[in-house]
Amino acid sequence: MSKRLVFFLLLFALLLFFITLNEGKATENPNIKIDISFSKNRLKRGKTYKLFLNFKLKNNYLLNYYPILNISILESNGLDFSKDSFKANEIDIELKTIKEKKFIDTTTPITIPFEVFKVAKRGKYKLRIRLEGFLTNIKENYVIKFVNEAEIDYKIY
Repeated sequence: MSKRLVFFLLLFALLLFFITLNEGKATENPNIKIDISFSKNRLKRGKTYKLFLNFKLKNNYLLNYYPILNISILESNGLDFSKDSFKANEIDIELKTIKEKKFIDTTTPITIPFEVFKVAKRGKYKLRIRLEGFLTNIKENYVIKFVNEAEIDYKIY
């Protein structure tokens, strides 16, 4: 084999290595902060409540509606959500349109109803959620994927 062919094969292998190394990975994005809270501080067995997701975005960032935002419930001992994963188009979300593109209005929280199981054990627990979606920097006109997690401690009475 010629030296030139070996060089190009090595270059191609190196390029392929770096492409697969970063494939599908999204890191915790510092441009979005997710705060979660409950409609009541005291969660009682057999009662229905609401989970609120509040977003704080750095300047010039907007939360994309499409590609669809995905909300996953990772840990929720004693809490009964209708399912473990929600897409933004499956729940009631306020939208705003900018330059003919839809974005999630982050001035109002996303609300997800849930119930505390009647047979839930009293005690302290942790709710963990994961959000996967995309942010648009409206000033510099680029889109970035994010996967952020948030958690809150709660007590069932």
